[in-house]
Amino acid sequence: MEKLLDKARKAVVGCTPKSDSSYARAVKALLAVVVEFRQYIKTNAQSDRGCAQRLVRELDELLSGLPSARQIALDKSTAHTRRLAESYLEAVEQHLVARSGELQEAKSQEVPEWVAKQPVLSEVKRITSGHLPKGAYVLLFCRGEEKSLELVTQTAQDGRVFTRFRPLELKDDAKLHHAFKNERKIIGAAVIAAQELLVVAGTVPAPEEGQEQLQCLLHLSNQAASTPVREFLEQNPVLKELHRLASRHKLPKQSYILLYQLNAESSELILVSKAAADNRTVTRFWPNEFSDKYKLFDSFREKPPLAGAAVIQHGKLLNTVGELPPPADGQTQVQVLLEGSSKALEQPLIDFIAGHVVLKALYDLARSESHPRDAFVILFAQKEGGTLEVVSTADNTRQVRIPLLDFVLAKSVYERFSKHSGISGASVICEDESQSRNSGAQGSANKRDADSDARKRQRFAPASKPVVVAAFGRTPLKAGHLATSETCRRLGIEF
Repeated sequence: MEKLLDKARKAVVGCTPKSDSSYARAVKALLAVVVEFRQYIKTNAQSDRGCAQRLVRELDELLSGLPSARQIALDKSTAHTRRLAESYLEAVEQHLVARSGELQEAKSQEVPEWVAKQPVLSEVKRITSGHLPKGAYVLLFCRGEEKSLELVTQTAQDGRVFTRFRPLELKDDAKLHHAFKNERKIIGAAVIAAQELLVVAGTVPAPEEGQEQLQCLLHLSNQAASTPVREFLEQNPVLKELHRLASRHKLPKQSYILLYQLNAESSELILVSKAAADNRTVTRFWPNEFSDKYKLFDSFREKPPLAGAAVIQHGKLLNTVGELPPPADGQTQVQVLLEGSSKALEQPLIDFIAGHVVLKALYDLARSESHPRDAFVILFAQKEGGTLEVVSTADNTRQVRIPLLDFVLAKSVYERFSKHSGISGASVICEDESQSRNSGAQGSANKRDADSDARKRQRFAPASKPVVVAAFGRTPLKAGHLATSETCRRLGIEF
């Protein structure tokens, strides 16, 4: 019951008329509370005896405390019984329903009357209610502080400014009243479609000498809409210069641009990167990305300002803007830029590998100077229930050997395993070192002797013995064990 009383208190406070709309909303809110009072009494009268009388006394006290709110209540009542209390609430509900209807009726009459007193808006409503070409829009004008004509604009949450009003926004009385009732009076309008001035209503800015009316209006619209963009570019001189070069076609199409931001904590220059459609990291920006200032505003407005930029084509540095990472001794400027770009491209791949223990171990082994010659890898994945299965090199095949050299490049590892989850172990296998030594040629006096020695070795050398030289994670083939054909067949491995 206390929650209902809190709702009643808030509704009664809102009944102090600050505006017609807020007063109407408060009356509706109070009406909803009275309906809830009646429902509460109907549901809880037996378990909460006397609740009807208590609710009525509280409501009567609230209404009597606010003269403006008291106007929507009845005369003071003495509700000593549940029946009298319910009768009182029913009468209050009926009164509020009637009062809400009166306010709604007054509102419905107020809006058309207000629009009728606005000559330009009335004319715009008439025009937009008829047939207009697809893509038509309206520019609206009002008096500024210095009595000059100003374009009416709308500012979005992201800071962009819009100057064009669509016909659908201007053909309904309620929408016109809601949009312009608290704004300066509209004294001019222009309807435009497909670079053609269709209608002018009221007063609009006059064109300068040698300028057409449509050109004047479009120029004002473009200036107003681009104000946030111009201010943004003024605060970002690197972007401003790149936009100037791109918009004037000063950047070759085959060139690309590296961008740098200043790390506020370390004061170091950081290469700017972005994610491509396939989630790859990209560090190269293209000239056409800087020609449209509005796209620049959308792309960079929530990012730190750029500190520098470099324009590169075919490994040559064409242009620089702002600050760039300094080259080390023996390096050229373009070398340090290209090396930084390569590292930035590879870093997400390195991070991916570092997050997978087995792949990281294979990557490190493959890149080490002492990696086994001609070694291959067999991978294992954990199935549901904890059992292991061999990972095949391709779909619908039992081929499972992967050359260890395939793990040298981070890009190759990422492309091969980024979509393969669940790798839990790996075994690195190669021939027994003693057998490898026996199979090596010792040199012969001439080609005939060498061929003869090779045939003898092939005939009398024992069969090679694959040995597990390294094992990582969960794998049934442990380091130092022979990878015999029997063991492999039992595991479903085919060499």
